[in-house]
Amino acid sequence: MVQSVYYWILLATAFMLYWLQGSRYRMAFLGAVSAGYIAVIAPTSFAVLIFWTLLIAGLGHLVGRQSGKNATILATLLLAGIVGHLLWCKYIPVIGIFPSDGPAGAAAVAVPLGMSFYTFKLIHYVVELMRKTIQPLKFDKLMTYIFLFPAFTAGPIERVDHFMGSFEIRWEGSHVVIGLSRIFSGLIKKFFLAEIVFASLLKGKTLSDVESALDAWPVYKVYGFLVLSFLKLYFDFSGYSDLSIGAARLFGIQLMENFNWPVLAPNIGQFWRRWHMSLGAWCQSYIYMPVLGRWRNPYVSAYATMLVMGLWHAGSWSYVFWGLYHATGLSLFLTWTRFKTRRGWKLGAGKLSQLTGTGLTVLFVSVGMTFTLSLNHGGLPTAFRVLSRLVFLDGLFR
Repeated sequence: MVQSVYYWILLATAFMLYWLQGSRYRMAFLGAVSAGYIAVIAPTSFAVLIFWTLLIAGLGHLVGRQSGKNATILATLLLAGIVGHLLWCKYIPVIGIFPSDGPAGAAAVAVPLGMSFYTFKLIHYVVELMRKTIQPLKFDKLMTYIFLFPAFTAGPIERVDHFMGSFEIRWEGSHVVIGLSRIFSGLIKKFFLAEIVFASLLKGKTLSDVESALDAWPVYKVYGFLVLSFLKLYFDFSGYSDLSIGAARLFGIQLMENFNWPVLAPNIGQFWRRWHMSLGAWCQSYIYMPVLGRWRNPYVSAYATMLVMGLWHAGSWSYVFWGLYHATGLSLFLTWTRFKTRRGWKLGAGKLSQLTGTGLTVLFVSVGMTFTLSLNHGGLPTAFRVLSRLVFLDGLFR
């Protein structure tokens, strides 16, 4: 959305009108503006989402007010509907259960804009209502929470309690200063570093291009391509997050941080505490901890979490293997950490060790880009051929 001039016109106009409203009307105004904008740029998405908003506004109120078995049953039905809709639109057509010209194929054409982001927000809202950790939101507040246009397609995935506690009632000049600073940071990251600097270094090459030139490319050049691709993705995505956080701050809203310089993380564990932090926090609450409570095994939890993260991005085998790859990395790191602890080793505390760890972490994550890049460029066969080249096993997957 940020590539459109209309987005920036809307942001400037809504910003001025927002602060001219009385404080009791501001949230309703922002929710209406956000919903209206989504209705204009993506009518089908708006229709689907307003349906879920109205349904959850009504039934979610009952979940929050009731207790015991009735609340659990109603919440379970709502969650089944939300997840089922996600599966129907995003995953069932991909695995080919139905023909492409059937009802599921038709649903795949109309995958709502921002579906992955708002689905996780809806799940969070219903689960916390069932747990009685939050109170049902009034309709205007629920609309703003779900439709907020600065964060609609790029997150962060806000928690209800954090979001409702992040509104500043009084106007302060710091809102503009901080907001514009983050917007400026996001513009530099996305449009200068990602779209100009790293795009120029990559010279338009894709994973398919790399595969076709594998025999001619030295291994270091393949690694270089993957590292540049990872850095381009990082600055693009973190730039989007800065733009979202900055735009929301103009309205006095302090959204969750989504990135904390993961490219400087000294190990894969730290990387996943710094990368897409709102998604990581969601998965920790609703995947990792429940699985850990059931199985008492952090390795099982790690694999379940990373598989969900992968499938959240896209319903494809490429992202399934991406999830398995990162889960394996986290499991190996956990095993190594436990091994060091048992022997009382204090490795990795020095600056040289930290720098080495950072370099290896970036390299590990960059190699994982092979799976994500293969999604639209050759699929898993291409990914495995490139990976075999990285470990000098050329021809293994020819």
